[in-house]
Amino acid sequence: MRTWLEEHGIIKPKQKTKRDELLAKMNQYYLSATDPIWKAWSDSYIREWLIAHNIITPPATPREKLVAQMEKYYYDTKDYVWSHWTDAELRQYLIDHNIIKSDAQLKREKMVKLVQDNWSATSDAFWSSWTESEVHAWLVEHGVSGTLYSP
Repeated sequence: MRTWLEEHGIIKPKQKTKRDELLAKMNQYYLSATDPIWKAWSDSYIREWLIAHNIITPPATPREKLVAQMEKYYYDTKDYVWSHWTDAELRQYLIDHNIIKSDAQLKREKMVKLVQDNWSATSDAFWSSWTESEVHAWLVEHGVSGTLYSP
């Protein structure tokens, strides 16, 4: 961590700094990057990502529409999958996963809390966000035998 901070000019080389101070500097530097990574992507890469995640279909789409879709469907480390869901989408998720009954009347804050509390318990939470090729790439990258997975 110290080396990285020194290499990026955040602290001076051999500057006496406590571990807590180093962590605070890392946190401050990390949080300063607020724009989502996809804003730096080309139109074609955004289009490919949206197609790969079944959000749009292959015909050409203007950048404005691509950006609108990315803002709705792409989430990063400060977001959750459900961060941009409408109240209806939150409600439907909770009903579909038997967390609430269809006649329940809940405010958005309560629905968000229920989704957050139950997200990891639902069987599709992890796998539904990855394509087969992404799962395969992860398995290969982490040294899991290729015989366990065959597309």
